[in-house]
This record gives sequence, structure tokens and C-alpha cells, in this order.
Amino acid sequence: MSTIYGEFPYQELQRFDTRAEAYASGIDKKYLWAVTEDDDVYDENNRYSIYIYGDHSHYVNHLYHTQTAEPYAGIDYVEYVDFDLSPDEKADILAQWDELGEVDPNDAHAVNVLWSEKVKEGRAAGACWVKGEN
Repeated sequence: MSTIYGEFPYQELQRFDTRAEAYASGIDKKYLWAVTEDDDVYDENNRYSIYIYGDHSHYVNHLYHTQTAEPYAGIDYVEYVDFDLSPDEKADILAQWDELGEVDPNDAHAVNVLWSEKVKEGRAAGACWVKGEN
């Protein structure tokens, strides 16, 4: 199995809300992909949502299943979708981390500086996923 980071290259022909629905459709499983999501990750200015297109048996953080004309060949695709963060959103996240300290949440420059420090310290959310075997 390998991983490619980038946009999912195949056209989605049909979506299914559940694995059971996908299996009941009678489509050959080799053409089914599980679409899962991972924890968002953050850098100095952005929030990225992570979507993984993988083997039909993935079930943790499941969003849906999709059918393509191309079979799953042991390669997972990981897409990062970029969402810009405002200084207010950064301040909210820092407050949730209990890392805002003495910084005025209304001071955009101070929030950006603190945000940069925390990102460099590795305070951004990590990314991991689990493959189901059923």
C-alpha cells in the first residue's frame, strides 16, 4: 500500500452513505472507495481539512463510499483542503488550547505572533488514520 498526497484523480460515479448500502448495491468491491476525514491541521495562516480516499474497508471517521471506474490498487489519496483562518479564529483555537496567556485576543498582530510560535512548537493538530479490516 502507498499514499499519494494530492487531489483524488478519479471521477466519482456514485456515492453511498454507508458501507452496507454500497455492498448491497452489488457493485464489485474493487471499484468502491471509502472516503474518510482526518483531524484538521493548522499552520501559521491556514486550517486544512484532510480527506482520505482509500480501501473500501476503512471505517474510522467515515464520510461516505464512492464508486469509480478505476479499481482500488493499494494506493490511498490524501487531499488537504485549505481554509484560511482569521485572527479571531486563531484566538479561539489558542484559547481552547489554553495557550492565549496574556495576549489580547483583539490584537490581531499579537495573536498572529503567538500563533506562529505555537505552530513552530508543534502545537498544531496531528494527522493519523486507521484502516479497518472488516
